[in-house]
Amino acid sequence: MKKCLIALSLLPLALPAHASLISLGSAGQYGLFAFGNVSVSNSDVEGAVAAGGNVSITGGYSINATNKSVNGYGLVAGGNVSWTNGGGSINGKSYSGGSWSAPAYLAAPSHGSSPVDFNAAKTQLTQLSSQLSQTKATAGTSQQWGGLNFTGSGSNVEFINLSASQLSSANAMRLVSGFNSNSTLIFNISGTSATLSNLDTSSLFNSYQGRALFNFYEASSITINGTSPHASILAPLATLSGQNGHIQGNVIVNNFSGGTWGSLQVNNNPFIPVNTPAVPEPETWAMMGLGMVSLVLARRKAKKS
Repeated sequence: MKKCLIALSLLPLALPAHASLISLGSAGQYGLFAFGNVSVSNSDVEGAVAAGGNVSITGGYSINATNKSVNGYGLVAGGNVSWTNGGGSINGKSYSGGSWSAPAYLAAPSHGSSPVDFNAAKTQLTQLSSQLSQTKATAGTSQQWGGLNFTGSGSNVEFINLSASQLSSANAMRLVSGFNSNSTLIFNISGTSATLSNLDTSSLFNSYQGRALFNFYEASSITINGTSPHASILAPLATLSGQNGHIQGNVIVNNFSGGTWGSLQVNNNPFIPVNTPAVPEPETWAMMGLGMVSLVLARRKAKKS
């Protein structure tokens, strides 16, 4: 009897499990966050912009259009800022770690120490992207009529695995069944190069505003043309380029090139941090197994006696 009690006492020790937070960190406060260079023209970013390298702007462009400053800053550039052909605006303060060439009506930037630690952000977000990619898929994927169908598991956070080639060739994306209305959708997309063309996901993600994330964990190049991804984009290794579309969420990339006509617009719809379901750690499973084995042995001995 005493051995049974000891075995049972092991089981509560095995119950603790940990949930991890999926968050874009301080970079998630910006509409557009690039570790390297940003080149844009004739459009806008509704949130603040941060670039670890140079920022090049041509023509009429609006930065921080909805006045979502981060610590008072609408624009942070680790390198030079060059704004030609006038027009446009910046809501909030500006910082430039290098030279500043911009229309005279814009307030002069501050210099000195950068308000953003780009190296730390790159380390954190590259690790996050890798960790997300290693998470087992919870939702199923199938192809039909040139589109992609997804079947959920009813989880609070749904992980969906895709290849860049699947995404590039798709003409539609459909959530078929099994998704909770309050779920967060994480799309882990493999492949070094992806092209999104004429793929409108607005109707798909209308009810998942701020809760959809495209994680391009291997991509070095992403091209968006005539497409409006209604999701945040995490692509820490990639240069994202394109035109004639808008992105409804955070954009976190290595470099960003918004095109010269019909440029890419980045709308303010930040990714909402979410906790993944608690999953027992390996040590927890070991403790549970030890407890169960001890319980079975104790019961057998008790019967024999």
